[in-house]
Amino acid sequence: MDPLQILAQVNAFYSNAFSHLQWITIAILGFGGVFLPVLLQYLQFRSFQQERDYLKKQIKNEIQIELDSAIKELFQTERDNFQKQIEEQFKKIKTQQEEQTLAIKGIAFFLQGNFEFDKKLYSIAANDFAIASEILLRGKDELNCRRTLDLLISECFPELKKEDFEDFPDLDTSIDKLLDTLKLFDENGRYNDYIRSIFIKRKKIRGDKELVEPTKTENQ
Repeated sequence: MDPLQILAQVNAFYSNAFSHLQWITIAILGFGGVFLPVLLQYLQFRSFQQERDYLKKQIKNEIQIELDSAIKELFQTERDNFQKQIEEQFKKIKTQQEEQTLAIKGIAFFLQGNFEFDKKLYSIAANDFAIASEILLRGKDELNCRRTLDLLISECFPELKKEDFEDFPDLDTSIDKLLDTLKLFDENGRYNDYIRSIFIKRKKIRGDKELVEPTKTENQ
């Protein structure tokens, strides 16, 4: 083959190869400069979306847990408060029922004392009046308690003698219990006059000299 022809073919081969290399280089640069950044941006965006969805799910779960805990705590608090109110109401009702029962019982002794007083059974009447006063006081029936105390002090005591206390020991016991209860409820000295009057009148009837007149209670 002619050397010139060989040289021409070699030159053409290298020219074509260089041309292909140029196109390949342009294509690679084009892909790297345009498509590759777009691809990377897409992958980054997708990763960001997945991370955001994961964080949203985690936050939602944490909020739900906190919300459930707060609701449970609130429900427990409300239930405890309701239970406490119910217990207080039952306690109040029970106390009222006990006071009403005591008041009824006190009135029964009061009526019985009136009957015995009319029969001139003064020591027995005084004993029933003392019991009635003590029970009515504990039953918070202050009005009837004061009425009964007035009957005991103003009506019965003037009719009693020393022998009545000696022959009827229960009378002293009932009066002592009445005095203790009066002292217990003697807020701001509201029953101090009754305490002093009962003590002095009984002392005179029995002829006691060694007993000391009671002082005002500490509640005053």
